[in-house]
Amino acid sequence: MERGDEERGPADGESQNKLLRVKNSDNDTMLHLAVRYNHDEVVIRLMEADPQLCCFTNKANESPLFLAVRKGTPSIVHCILKAYESGVSPSFQGTNGLTALHAAVTQEQLKDKGVVKIMMSKNHDIIREVDAIGWTPLHYAAFTGHVEATRLLGYW
Repeated sequence: MERGDEERGPADGESQNKLLRVKNSDNDTMLHLAVRYNHDEVVIRLMEADPQLCCFTNKANESPLFLAVRKGTPSIVHCILKAYESGVSPSFQGTNGLTALHAAVTQEQLKDKGVVKIMMSKNHDIIREVDAIGWTPLHYAAFTGHVEATRLLGYW
């Protein structure tokens, strides 16, 4: 193997995807970690290399999208939602039956970023999901006073 080949890494996409999909003891992928620590550029690179990374959940049942929403990082949320452009449907799963939409309606940082509307347009059935205490995203929107989300969820 020539030096240039070493720098490029694995030649076939399957080998690269296997490497990118390695999980740690918490079942976090590299994407989970990049999201958790707000490494926007790493998230972008990982999503470009393997959009399917946004479909995995860890031991806590957290998807990368759920983590990004919980952290209130709109740039990362939008990056993960772009997976739809590649024909990939990101996982919305979170802890205790929560979804990324449940979390989005409670995040002040995401209120004016169109995240709720995008999520609803991409995954319409998510509005009916209930968490461990029986609340839908609409319950959380009303509880937190998120007027726009309440309007969107109530009339969708």
